[in-house]
Amino acid sequence: MRTILLVLVLMWFFLFSCKKEPSLEIVDKSSFIDSIAMNRYYSSEIQFLSEDGLYKTWKLIRVTGGIMGGEHPLPFDYLVMKPHGIYGVILNDTLTEYGKIFVGEKGELGVFLSFHPDTVSPSFVYDFEKYASMISNDTLLLIAPCCDRFSFEFVAEK
Repeated sequence: MRTILLVLVLMWFFLFSCKKEPSLEIVDKSSFIDSIAMNRYYSSEIQFLSEDGLYKTWKLIRVTGGIMGGEHPLPFDYLVMKPHGIYGVILNDTLTEYGKIFVGEKGELGVFLSFHPDTVSPSFVYDFEKYASMISNDTLLLIAPCCDRFSFEFVAEK
């Protein structure tokens, strides 16, 4: 009987004393970014991102490309871009990745953007080097730079 009691007490102890991971659940889709220092990645504003109106919350509506082409399931719900090159990826109202937007040269398909997760951020999206092309004020395409990769289509959240 003592052995059973000891086992139950130890199980209870291990079950409730485990270290829990901090929650990344958010209420407002952009609130987590507001707490990041504006100069964390860049000391000044990124001209292309502000001039083209990319600093918004973007709802992912379509993923195309890959080896087989065609449409694919959506890997996340929202991409949030904030001033000074800060981004976040949201899935099911939970922040899954955040970090720095690197802006490269302009090419035929648009301006090259590369999304780099912060060193303390979980890494969620593995193929996040794209050309940004604004179709209209509320529609953004992130186009894959090469073969067998995925392109994303977004609409601005209102």
